[in-house]
Amino acid sequence: MDRALYSIEETRARLGGISRNSLYAMLRAGSLPSVVFGCRRFVSAEAIAALIKNSTTFISPSQDAVRSRQPLVDAADALPSTAASAGASAISKVRRRVSMGPAQ
Repeated sequence: MDRALYSIEETRARLGGISRNSLYAMLRAGSLPSVVFGCRRFVSAEAIAALIKNSTTFISPSQDAVRSRQPLVDAADALPSTAASAGASAISKVRRRVSMGPAQ
């Protein structure tokens, strides 16, 4: 039989062994409600189930990261047009030094 309330350590275990800091961050943010009796804090089974239900995703984390990734910008393209030529020559010098390897 499941209990109504779980201690912080038991809640961590029920949430897959998340860190103590992560659990307290969720408590501070209000994303996981808790109950305090005296100096002890407990989390209800319903609150744990609701957190798991609300956190469930069907999108692959790797696919989500690919969709949100911004294209790389060349540093010379990011410079204002007046400084582009000076910036481009400085960048080409850096590229030459990097391709030549460490200084001897």
